[in-house]
Formats: sequence, C-alpha cells, structure tokens
Amino acid sequence: MDDDPIITIASQVEKVKTLAEAEDMFRAVSDADNFALFKIGGVIVVAQKLFDKANSKFKDYKNFREYVENVYGIRYSKAMRAAGIYRKLVQLGIPWAAFGGIGWTKVVMLLDVVTNDNVEQWVAKAEKMNNGSLKAHIEAAKQKGAPVTTKIFKLHADQKQLVEGGLAKMKEETGTESDAVALEYIVQN
Repeated sequence: MDDDPIITIASQVEKVKTLAEAEDMFRAVSDADNFALFKIGGVIVVAQKLFDKANSKFKDYKNFREYVENVYGIRYSKAMRAAGIYRKLVQLGIPWAAFGGIGWTKVVMLLDVVTNDNVEQWVAKAEKMNNGSLKAHIEAAKQKGAPVTTKIFKLHADQKQLVEGGLAKMKEETGTESDAVALEYIVQN
C-alpha cells in the first residue's frame, strides 16, 4: 500500500499548509505535464516519419491523424502541438540550463519569440512575470516584430480546390481560423 500513487499524492497534498506551497506544487505538476508534452512530441515526430516511411504496413489507418487518435488515444491537434514544441526546442538547440529554471509552462510560452540570440533577455523577463503577464508581453512582441508579407500563387481550378480543402482540413484539426496559420502547420508537418 505504501507505493500506491493515489495515497502518495493525497499524503503530499494534505501536508500543504500555505498558498505558496500549493502554488509550488501546482507549478511542479504543470512543469511535469509540459515536459511530458515535449516527450510526446518527440514520439509523434518519430511515429510520423515511420508511418510515412512504412505506410503500407499501416493499412488499417487511412492517414496519420487516424493512426494517432486510435493508437495513442489523443487528439490530432494536441499531437501536432506537441510535435511542434519538440521540433522547435530541438531546432533551437538551447540547453535546459539556459532557461534558468523558469519552468516548462513559461518555456513553452517563449517558443513563439525565443531565439539563440535573445534567450537570456526573455528568460530574465519570464522570471519576473506571472504567466498571464508573460503571455501578454509575448503577444505584444509578436505583433510588433512580425512583418507581414504576401505570397501569390496562380492555380488551376483543381489545384485551388485541393489547396482550399487542405487549408480547411488543417483549420479544423488545429482549431485555427487563419489560412496563414493553417498553411504554416501544413508546411511544418
């Protein structure tokens, strides 16, 4: 009975006496969830490569989405978000120590703006802010520093229909309303 996870967790929770202790416990759980999301993302990235490589062996599934939802039991949009987190962190090549112990929740938030060149500045900001303030600060930085460009394609009618269908499918899978964001997801995957 001593190694029962329910009893162990309940015992830890029942020992909490202050809001600061409760907040620390919550951050630890949240960080563990986000670290698990990073691991899930790595698994999804590898699984997608293997699925694409050996598609004939997965004939029970018409596409990778169906495979993920049936085999792993998670929504495709969550799987793709996790894969994006994994890819971005691996691509950046920033060691965990560079994030200065701000926790996974804030690290994941920073992925939209952090680079090798600005990681120290963003970590310093994240250390001083709560999650809500940091999120607002990141959104403001994205709006300020994101030049918008235009790319025009000339498509035949059947190509246009295929592109619009692909965008619609990705918007449905990810929950985005934006064609540009849907296109970004398609290209990343």
